[in-house]
This record gives sequence, C-alpha cells and structure tokens, in this order.
Amino acid sequence: VVVRQPDPAELAVSLQSVLAAGGKGLMLFQTQISLMPDTPASWELLGTKVREIGAARELYRLGDLAGPVDTGGSNDTVVELIASPRALVLLSMNLRNDGGYADITCAIGGNDHWKFLNNSVPVSFTIPQGWPTSSGGAGAPSSAAAAPFADAFELRGGAVIEVDGDWSASAGPGGSSVVSFAALAMANDGETITRTIVFANDKALRGEIVAALKPWGSG
Repeated sequence: VVVRQPDPAELAVSLQSVLAAGGKGLMLFQTQISLMPDTPASWELLGTKVREIGAARELYRLGDLAGPVDTGGSNDTVVELIASPRALVLLSMNLRNDGGYADITCAIGGNDHWKFLNNSVPVSFTIPQGWPTSSGGAGAPSSAAAAPFADAFELRGGAVIEVDGDWSASAGPGGSSVVSFAALAMANDGETITRTIVFANDKALRGEIVAALKPWGSG
C-alpha cells in the first residue's frame, strides 16, 4: 500500500541523483494514481523535471562523469560534472536537512519526512583535459571574459535562464582552466534544491534546448 508521496524537494533530489551518478535513463517507482490529488505540486514538479531532462538528454546520453568537483569540504552537498561533446553539465543537490527521516512518519503518511534547509557552498572544477572548448572565445553574460565557453545557462522551472550566481574561469596548473563559484546557492524547494548548469561550446545549444522544453503536444 502506498501511503506517502514524495514532496517536490524529495522528488527533485531523487531525479537529480540518477544524472549525477552518470545514469543514462530514468525508471520511476509506481504509485497509486488515486493519490495524485493529494500532492499536485509533486506531480507538477515531476513533469517539469522530466521535460528538462528530456530536453538535455543528448548531453547525458553522450556524456560521462568528469570530476572531481571541489565543494570546499561540504558533506551535505553532492556536485558532479558531466562532460559531453557539446557541453559540460554541472549537477548539484542540496542534502542539508534537520536529520528528520523516521520510519514511523513514513508508515503513517506523515508529510514532514525530510526537512531540507537552505545551503550555499563554494564550487570549483577543472575543465577536463582535451574537452572541446569554444573557438569563438565569447563568454556568457554572467561569466568572466576569459571563460572558454561559447555560452552558459541554467535549466530551472522548465525554462532556460541565465546562470544564477557569479562564476569565473581562471588559469589552473599545467595550462588547465578552473571554473569557480564563490557560493553556489541551493534552497529547500523542489525548483532550487538542485541546480543544472550547462557550459556549452557552441551557441546553438541554448536554442535547441529551449525548443525541446516546449510542453509535449504544444507543437
């Protein structure tokens, strides 16, 4: 018997964890459709996130984990880097919580199962050696001019937005380039408990993902 449905934040973390592990597809647990009216926000979030994943599916299908990603020693954040031919995808998940999981609340359908807390951590990664970078040399609007990307954007709320938060690219050891966020913020709601940031090596990718994000059946 299914008693409790995941709330939007729990569902977002579950979906993001598959991508952050290098997964190439999703398989969702079955549930009781009769419970759908009890958790409309979760179902709405599920539809949005699946559309986002579908719109960027070729990046995940062709990409591989390319860490490590430095999070300043944080033990309540997961951040992974996917290197795909057309883009690097930075995937983050906020796991900071009040320690709240309890079997009894799950068994009785209690809805305060996990209580996530706002979080912000420094994040940096080295661009993988040999990864194809932009020949155009143009940085994204929110980036430093030296950034070796043609574009950078974020997937959030079923849309493409500019990267939320300042980031920079600088020279690293051995001629490498290091991308850094002084503070990558993640909240406790379904929309911003995870972050999906795309660093593209061609400007066409943004438009392709925007087009793919259109709701199914909208033409």
